[in-house]
Amino acid sequence: MKKFNFILFFILTVTAFTQQKYALVIGNGNYTYFGSLPNALNDATDMKTTLEDLGFAVDVVTDGNRAQMVEAITRFKNRLSVSKNSYGFFFYAGHGLQYNGINYLIPAKADIPNANYLGDTSISVQTMLAELNDAGNELNIVVLDACRDFPTAWSRSTNRGLTVVANQPADSIIVYATSAGSVASDGTGRNGLFTSHLLNQLRTPGLSVRDVFDRTGAAVSQASSRQQIPAIYSQYYGTAYLGVRFVTEVPAWEHIEKGKFFFEREDFDTAIFEFSDAIKIDSNLVDAYTWRAKTYFYNDDIEGALSDVNQAIKIDPNNALAYYIRGHILYCLEDVDRGIVDFNKAIMLDPDDLVKYIDRGELYLLINEIEKAITHFTQMIRLNPDDASAYGNRGDAYYNVKNNIRAIADYTQAIRLDPDNPDWYVLRALVYYDEWLSSKSNWYYNEIIADYSNAIKLDSNDADLYIFRGNIFYKKGDYEKAISDFTQAILLNPNSASFYSKRADVYFENKNYSRAIEDYTQTIQLGWDWASTYSSRGDAYYQRGDYDRAISDYTQAILLNPNSASFYSKRADVYFENKNYSRAIEDYTQTIQLGWDWASTYSSRGDAYYQRGDYDRAISDYTQAIQKGSNYAGIYNMRGNAYYSKGDYGRAIADYETALQLSPDEDVIWQNLVGAREARGW
Repeated sequence: MKKFNFILFFILTVTAFTQQKYALVIGNGNYTYFGSLPNALNDATDMKTTLEDLGFAVDVVTDGNRAQMVEAITRFKNRLSVSKNSYGFFFYAGHGLQYNGINYLIPAKADIPNANYLGDTSISVQTMLAELNDAGNELNIVVLDACRDFPTAWSRSTNRGLTVVANQPADSIIVYATSAGSVASDGTGRNGLFTSHLLNQLRTPGLSVRDVFDRTGAAVSQASSRQQIPAIYSQYYGTAYLGVRFVTEVPAWEHIEKGKFFFEREDFDTAIFEFSDAIKIDSNLVDAYTWRAKTYFYNDDIEGALSDVNQAIKIDPNNALAYYIRGHILYCLEDVDRGIVDFNKAIMLDPDDLVKYIDRGELYLLINEIEKAITHFTQMIRLNPDDASAYGNRGDAYYNVKNNIRAIADYTQAIRLDPDNPDWYVLRALVYYDEWLSSKSNWYYNEIIADYSNAIKLDSNDADLYIFRGNIFYKKGDYEKAISDFTQAILLNPNSASFYSKRADVYFENKNYSRAIEDYTQTIQLGWDWASTYSSRGDAYYQRGDYDRAISDYTQAILLNPNSASFYSKRADVYFENKNYSRAIEDYTQTIQLGWDWASTYSSRGDAYYQRGDYDRAISDYTQAIQKGSNYAGIYNMRGNAYYSKGDYGRAIADYETALQLSPDEDVIWQNLVGAREARGW
């Protein structure tokens, strides 16, 4: 009887469609003349697998030429023509562009001299749509992830992205990866941004076609901070499901459970949809609001999270989880006092939940109430002496008050209880680092390296761990090991400007100026086009003797930060080395006006005046430098030279004698003194 009831339930709740379903998937990534799009092939492969799982008969073309694409489209049309109630799904990933109002899909082998040849070498989307319309089947879905930048000089005469089809066929849905005239992201992972989210939604059971594309559009818009907004155009007015659909309404609790499942997978967009569906069914479900708030929070939508958690508290003022989540949100908004109130409320409502003690303790740390934090974490340890996180958090508290001995003891205990957690090793290494700086003991240095090395063994794909260890090698002066670690970090995260900048600094210190320049250049290209980066690269060019490029970089730094005395001073030094003394004087003057009215600046400007033959101004600057405390032999020697050049041999002799008192073994100064005395007739 139980078996019969299960079968009857399945028959009543699940309806499988009888439509024939055909798909054509084209992915062009290895272009002969237009570069590579590796994600396009991944997109095609993954789309094929997903559509097959949904019951489609899939034809695939990868890196196809024009003839292969035309043949595939013709086969696709013929398949659809056989069954009038069939669904067709056309997916294209690769290069595409618009010209004179017509969209073109670019074959992988196409050789296109200019835009006039597009019709003969490429596939017109409008022509392809007309072919599908002639099939006369129930529904055709056309998905074009083809709005990438096209890398040719002549493509500048075309418009960016794709355009809206003027006469869309009936019973069709056309989806563009981004809006008309815009360019889509090729993505940084396995799939393009649009396709990755489309695949997620296609794999979600129970969604209609409209739900699939609406959710995909929302997810892409959110992930790109609204820089990429997919466009959906529909001439289909029915309700279609691509897989198995549920006839009966899914209960609210099931949406919540599905949302939790997607939350754990960090598929936050889909989780939000599930929690929202639960709220549509029952607008008083506190769990739906609290879980959606938590998901918004992890998805960096603080405003949405705060709105939902406030609604949850309004519905149930005694819900501990709601106060707990709001405490987190207020913590992130740096509203510490209200955050503590919420955490206290959560603890009062649910005193057995130990995790909340940890969070309240962290808030006490933030407002520097360390003793209260230590008390809370100590209470945690008493309640559960095997809780590594309690020891770790108390270690944080001790570290904040520089009680390093107790901090090390607590982190060590956390490691003993949870030896596979790299965080404890990193935290202990930070305390060892403080001790190393104050004591200079190699024992602490070795312990730091050991802790970071253990953390790396536990999580060898964490680029930051290599950066941490590399920083220590750099501080120690072990440049080769520092470069090795920074290089590994770059391999793991090649888009981090910070990592290239760090490696560049080490190359510079190691006097490998060419490699430093390469890394600073990469740093700039990755978005750190800051004044400081140009200045650092300028330093490398200067050390390499490439004065023109050094001047160019310092000039760019000045344009970005015109109030930096340092940048003017550096450019002045290069102008001086390049014997452009007038420009050097201008920059030294600007350096002084911006606040660096130091003895060294006056001395440098004095040197420039001296080289230009302006001995009076040189003497004035050297005198100013001496008055500001520059009491060394060189400054008196240079002022003596200026006096000598003016024929004032008496003052020259006096300065040379003072210089010799400060540095009696300088042969050059002795020679200058002898020459001045001879000139005076002594």
